[in-house]
Amino acid sequence: SSGINAEYGGYNDEIIDVKPAFEGHLALATNSEQIRIVNTDTLATSVLSGHTATVLAIDTNTEHGLLASSSKDNSVMLWKHEGDSYAHVVTCTGHTAAVSGVAWSHLKDNMFVVSVSSDLTLKLWQPAKANVDKLERTKCVYTIKAHDKDINCVAVSPNDKFIISGSLDKTAKVWSAGKGNLLGVLRGHKRGIWSARFSPVDQCVLTSSGDALIKLWRLSDFSCIRTYEGHSASVLNCQFISHGRQLISCCADGLIKVWDTQTSECATTLDGHTDKCWALLATQDSIVSGAADSLLCFWKDVTEEEEAEAIEEEKVQSEQQQELRNLMFQGKYAAAFVLSLALNMPYKCLGVAEKMLGLEDGTAQLRTVIENLQIDEIETLLDYLATWNTNSKHTITAQNVLFALLSSRQSRSFASNPKLRIHWEALIPYTERHFERLTKLQQQSTFLQYTWDRMKLSEL
Repeated sequence: SSGINAEYGGYNDEIIDVKPAFEGHLALATNSEQIRIVNTDTLATSVLSGHTATVLAIDTNTEHGLLASSSKDNSVMLWKHEGDSYAHVVTCTGHTAAVSGVAWSHLKDNMFVVSVSSDLTLKLWQPAKANVDKLERTKCVYTIKAHDKDINCVAVSPNDKFIISGSLDKTAKVWSAGKGNLLGVLRGHKRGIWSARFSPVDQCVLTSSGDALIKLWRLSDFSCIRTYEGHSASVLNCQFISHGRQLISCCADGLIKVWDTQTSECATTLDGHTDKCWALLATQDSIVSGAADSLLCFWKDVTEEEEAEAIEEEKVQSEQQQELRNLMFQGKYAAAFVLSLALNMPYKCLGVAEKMLGLEDGTAQLRTVIENLQIDEIETLLDYLATWNTNSKHTITAQNVLFALLSSRQSRSFASNPKLRIHWEALIPYTERHFERLTKLQQQSTFLQYTWDRMKLSEL
């Protein structure tokens, strides 16, 4: 007999939502009626079938091995982890339009799931006695007319006491989970709200909107604390990361931004998608994003590695600078000139060139050094010359180095190198200006000498 060893999903279409499943697996909603369970190591994929129309949102409760999905077929399906996949337990019906969002509760002793729909309602579903083992006996506890336009998102607070919903009516509303009472309305966005999240550590919530803004709100008085500006299109998803110290957002132009919650500054921008980025998931050591370009991207936090590299680079640079000072003290100007080019220190290189040109055979030494330079070092030197040449105080040194460069054996290959062309063009305007200035100075000095000679003749 034969059996299935592995199953691969192939083309994803648009990735609308991504959530953590059981260990080493992710659950994806991919603009189809099926849910994909993907192994993050092997990318082996299993498919959950049950919905009859596109799945719009999913949410998981990993502690209890539960998954909830909502669809355009107006239903919510609840699934339970079995083996390497999920088994369908119950279908919750009652919405009269597409169910656009779904969210699980977090605490063990109060199990429920919340759904929102284009029928403008919010529903809370709960198993019998709020027991996860009685999931098949789930019923609707209450239904609320929540918004005036389509509802896009819903989330449950970490303590299961509050629910937040966001809508195209430009508002987000906070509800009590127990009885469904309206506690507050968050007003301030100029377009519909696409995402709303509770902070994992503070009494505040986060919203993102089609007005390209992200707002942080205080739960105590429902006032806006901060606004994060930087996206250029609709912000489709946002989440807290790093225990609430940072937040991450994704946009309709495919860009993902990481923000500092305290300073409101963008820490970094991640560019990996070419179309609308809908889905975000923050794990302990990485960020997962999914977009309309069908790509599922995994982003690793390399902050510590970059800091270590920066410290090492600073150490190496400090050692090289000390070496440069030693070479200058020893009078080894040729080696110091090459090292200053490598260290990208244009004005230190200028000082070395001035010292060399002050020697009796300085021009010859400089020409010898230049003849041994590689083409990238020549390019760097030309960039330095263009900088020096802009200041009349450094013109003489710049022109002497330029003369040594043009009189070296390497000069024959300069004309055929297109990379050097832009640097030659940068040198021409100021060189012409300095030539005109020196020509006028020479004319004036000649006239002054003539006048002085005539004055001496008149005295005789």
